[in-house]
Amino acid sequence: MKNGIVKIEIFGELDALAKKYKVNAGDWAEKSWDNRNDRSRIAELRRMLNLTLEGKNPSEVGRAFTTGKCMALIKGLDQIIGGNIVKKELQKIFAKTKDRKERLLLMVMSLPEEEEPNVELYMKAIFDKPKK
Repeated sequence: MKNGIVKIEIFGELDALAKKYKVNAGDWAEKSWDNRNDRSRIAELRRMLNLTLEGKNPSEVGRAFTTGKCMALIKGLDQIIGGNIVKKELQKIFAKTKDRKERLLLMVMSLPEEEEPNVELYMKAIFDKPKK
């Protein structure tokens, strides 16, 4: 991840999860962005992923896969498939993610809202700790 841009391969993992559970792109878009017509965003991300896998430049297709889009897509899957299933599936994605910062970011993005204050307190405690 760099400058709020998440690797498009992460979308590929989320898309594979959606396909595994037979999630329709329209339903996914509606739950992610509260608008069924935003399914074109998912189609655009699929085109970007395919171009990347072919070794081509995905920026010709559309905008970047940002942290905001990633969080929205995770939220949508969570609402459709169910939190416990998505949590287990995300753990598999985390295990495949080699870059530690990207893995941590994905974990934070997929936290249930009620856990965010706990994680924030923990992170604040780490930042407040004197450096060695």
